[in-house]
Amino acid sequence: NCYSKWTADLKGLTAARAVFAAHGARCDELAGEHFEYEEKPPKFTDPATALPAFQGLATCANWWLSKGVLAWAQGNKVLAIASFMQTDRYQRALLAGSHSLIGLLVSHSVARRCLQVFTGVALHDPSMSAALLPLLAPLPDAAAAAKRWMVAESAFQRSVIDDVSRSATLPTDEDASLLAPLTHL
Repeated sequence: NCYSKWTADLKGLTAARAVFAAHGARCDELAGEHFEYEEKPPKFTDPATALPAFQGLATCANWWLSKGVLAWAQGNKVLAIASFMQTDRYQRALLAGSHSLIGLLVSHSVARRCLQVFTGVALHDPSMSAALLPLLAPLPDAAAAAKRWMVAESAFQRSVIDDVSRSATLPTDEDASLLAPLTHL
């Protein structure tokens, strides 16, 4: 639980944010108020290279969540709320634009982390509850719909099978002789 870890070690959190400041600045530039995310379908059939990089997506969410936690801990509730609102817009955009199974799993992980932080702050500071309540709204029903990721996963599997079948060769007599000892088991 990020909330528990972060609030237990605010100095460590501040130091970690300093290390990731350049990455955090990129997050701030990329994801403004009208941020939209659309996961692109894979272009390669090689399973090792077909998956997009998701680590940066989760890191940006952590950047704003941790900024909000630090601001709240320092008494700056206005900045905390602004950071939490940015994170909420971001995590909902990730959920709306993810299509693959892994994309949705990463998005749901980010959403769970947001929920933990928002509820942690609201429970420890009732004066923040009213401002955080809209951020605790249920996720859209479409976020859990298997139909979304099944289409992407099916297309990927078809492309892998097509690729394998194009490169497959028929067995030769030599291949058959290699398998012959297995027929006596």
